[in-house]
Amino acid sequence: MAMLWRLMLVPLAMAMASGANPIRKVVNLLQNMKAKVEKEGDTEEKLYEKFQCYCKKNIAETDQSLKTNQEKLPPLQKTLESTVQEANQLTAQIQSAKTERQEAEEALTVATAMRQKEKADFAQSSQEQKATIDSIEQAVKALTKGMASAFLQTEAAESLRRFAFNRDGMVEADRQELLAFLQNGADYVPQSGQILGMLKHMGSETHEAMLEAREVEGKAQQEFKDLSAAKTKEIKALTVSIEEKMEQLGELKVAVVRLKSGIQEAETAVAEDQKVLQSLHSSCNKKAAAWDARVKTRGEELMAISETMKILDDDESFRKALPPISFLQVDSTATLKERVRRSLEAVPGAKTDLILLALRGKKIGFDKVVQMIHSMKATLKKEQENEDKKKEYCKQQFDSSDDKKWSLLLQVSNKETNIDSAKDALKMMETEIQELKAGLEKLDQDVAEATEQRKKEHEEFEDVMSSNTQAQSLLKVAKERMMQFYASPSLVEVSEQKGPEEVPPFRMRWAMGNGLAVLPSRSPREVEPWEGAAAMAQEHQEYIQQKVNPVLENLVTQLLLERPEQLAPFMIKWLSQNSKTPAAAAFTEGVNVLSELKVEMEKLQEEVKDLEKQVQTKYGNGIQNLEETEEEEEVDELEPPPAYLKKGPRNSVSAEAYGQFNPEKVFVPPVYPKSEEQKERLSSILKDSFLFAAMDSNEVAILIDAMQEKIVENGTRLINQGDDGDCLYVVDQGQMNCFIRQSDGCERKVKECTAGDAFGELALLYNCPRAASVEAAERSVLWALDRESFNNIVKKAAVAHREQLEEFLQRVPLLQTMEVYERSSLCDALQPVTFREGEVIVHQGEIGETFYLLEEGTAVVSKVYVPGTPAKEVMRLGHGDYFGELALLNNDLRAASITCASATCRCLALSRRTFDRLLGPLEDILRRNATRYD
Repeated sequence: MAMLWRLMLVPLAMAMASGANPIRKVVNLLQNMKAKVEKEGDTEEKLYEKFQCYCKKNIAETDQSLKTNQEKLPPLQKTLESTVQEANQLTAQIQSAKTERQEAEEALTVATAMRQKEKADFAQSSQEQKATIDSIEQAVKALTKGMASAFLQTEAAESLRRFAFNRDGMVEADRQELLAFLQNGADYVPQSGQILGMLKHMGSETHEAMLEAREVEGKAQQEFKDLSAAKTKEIKALTVSIEEKMEQLGELKVAVVRLKSGIQEAETAVAEDQKVLQSLHSSCNKKAAAWDARVKTRGEELMAISETMKILDDDESFRKALPPISFLQVDSTATLKERVRRSLEAVPGAKTDLILLALRGKKIGFDKVVQMIHSMKATLKKEQENEDKKKEYCKQQFDSSDDKKWSLLLQVSNKETNIDSAKDALKMMETEIQELKAGLEKLDQDVAEATEQRKKEHEEFEDVMSSNTQAQSLLKVAKERMMQFYASPSLVEVSEQKGPEEVPPFRMRWAMGNGLAVLPSRSPREVEPWEGAAAMAQEHQEYIQQKVNPVLENLVTQLLLERPEQLAPFMIKWLSQNSKTPAAAAFTEGVNVLSELKVEMEKLQEEVKDLEKQVQTKYGNGIQNLEETEEEEEVDELEPPPAYLKKGPRNSVSAEAYGQFNPEKVFVPPVYPKSEEQKERLSSILKDSFLFAAMDSNEVAILIDAMQEKIVENGTRLINQGDDGDCLYVVDQGQMNCFIRQSDGCERKVKECTAGDAFGELALLYNCPRAASVEAAERSVLWALDRESFNNIVKKAAVAHREQLEEFLQRVPLLQTMEVYERSSLCDALQPVTFREGEVIVHQGEIGETFYLLEEGTAVVSKVYVPGTPAKEVMRLGHGDYFGELALLNNDLRAASITCASATCRCLALSRRTFDRLLGPLEDILRRNATRYD
């Protein structure tokens, strides 16, 4: 660089020495002008490139917004049409229901009016018939007693006359005869009986007619009652239907307004986007045309300046412009050349021979020097470009090394977290081992006490056996003495048929003199057990020590650990299983786990130390050391950390951690357009998956919007075992096969995922590599959810639901006595169930398999005390109450019915098996609280 500047100073010094040349001044001005124009061109070009970037970016964003809004319009319009059509159908149904209700009300009104008229007619007819019967009875009594004249003067005779005159179906001759009697009955002779028989017959017919009319009236009343009940029920049902449909119609009208507003907004957005897009295209095109013209003009300007400089730089023109050379000038020029030569000679290591030769010569021009200067300038420019590339490469290497440094620091943080977890588990295991040791020591003490007691019992047994042996010897002596008397020949019956050597069996006899009863004699074989009692006792003792004592020790150990209420069933069950001591097995298992944890922790600590050494080695002095190595041509690559391989299942997993090296960002859920059919299908798939069971409808809607459709062709390998997990997948259509790589390198298919299945969640949940490979068995349609959306939507929803559930369980009075760990286990086992108003949760008399906790809503407990009678309300249950425990505690049928009394009842259900395992310690409280149903 210094050499270049020295060479450029040569002509300038000569010009200064010889005086200013006007041509050179103009050339210098043109050169400055050219440099300024080129600099302005570079600046404007950078500004134009930024403007072009602005145009491309805004045009792309506006075009994407326009497409999105245009895609929104058809679904919105289709939804609006279907909503309007549904609203019209509901309007027609409401009008039809109103017409039916009006007709039913009118029919009920007409029927009521007719019933009232029929009732009035029956009352009047019944009254007249009763009066007629009374008149006939009075007439019969009067005629029987011969008091016809007195009867004809009464009101009853007039009533009977009117009845006979108006009665239909009566023989005319009989009517005339009866009317003649009623008008003038003084000459009536009772013995003839004609009028009397006629009156009795009329009374009998009238009575039968009255009974028939009553029966008809009763039937009419029942028919009206049935009709009225049916019409009232129909009117009530129509009213409820009208109200429900009116409510639905209101919701549909609101939806129509919202849809129209959405369509209007979308159309407005489309128009605005089109307007903005058109404006952007216009302004960008104008700017491009103006820039092309400006570039052309600047090129022409630079060409004119260059040509002008070329004309003025011509040697002939330059010589013409020089003034006449004087002696002083020549001398001055020589002096100047001498100074330049000395300057060139003073440059260390420079190749200036040719330049010096040119300065010494008188006939050689300065063109060769200028050419060398240009060549050196090009060389320096090329070297500068290489230096720039080298600098950019070094920067890239610095960034890569910095990323690896932070990655190693993150691994150190994760390992430290694992070490803390291992330490906690180690402390817990040590505590459990201490408790087991204390239990075993207590057990050993109890066994020692039991052994000492057993030894005392054995000594007592030996004493008893010894005293029994002595008693046996004494009894033997007494028996021999008795036999001396009772075995004499004078007291034994001798048989003549047998030889003298045959002795008859001894029979029981009584010594009458002293009243002593003598027992039958025993054979020597019967005395042998008494003679071998000591041997038998020794055998029993050995059997007890070798066989019985170990079993009893284990049994006592288990009894002390379990402490069951019912001893006999527990002992029988344990003896039948003949199991080992649980305490010893638990102690052994605890020691093994403790050893594994210690080994695991030591390995983790070694890994952390290795990683810290690597970080210290590579980045010990921070970024400063990295900047000092900027001029090095090669940057050493960091070796990957040593792989930690361990056979067997992993001891722990680590979810994604947020902190200093991995800060949590503000999350905005992505939205991928979907049709309503796709949303409904996705919603039904997610509802059946336990992974998304804790999410409410709003969270599910956000989750569905964040899922992106992915089509996988047959044979495509979507996931490779061991890769980092970035997405969760839900199968919509098709089939995906899962493979696991075995130790021999072959793959084995372990699962087939079809429509409705989800896979890939383990890598996101535990931040671990893929545990299996997944390949498409056919063309499949999947929905992908990225890691960030999964963490911020699914995992946060599960954590929030778990916290709400734990907070609810803490407020339940029944569970106040439970430990935190027990409540946490209960929280894992509870399943949410929702019931609607009027839905029966528990039916009286059915088999009970579930226990319920009422989290939200109100329920009514009702019970049928007498079969065939209506159920009576026993009590009402609210937030925090529980039910369904009686059938599980008593292993009986449901004792009452539970019905949802609010709009919805959200319950937490627990199966019988889990109820027995988790709520066993609360059995006494549950049984005591069962009296509330009484």
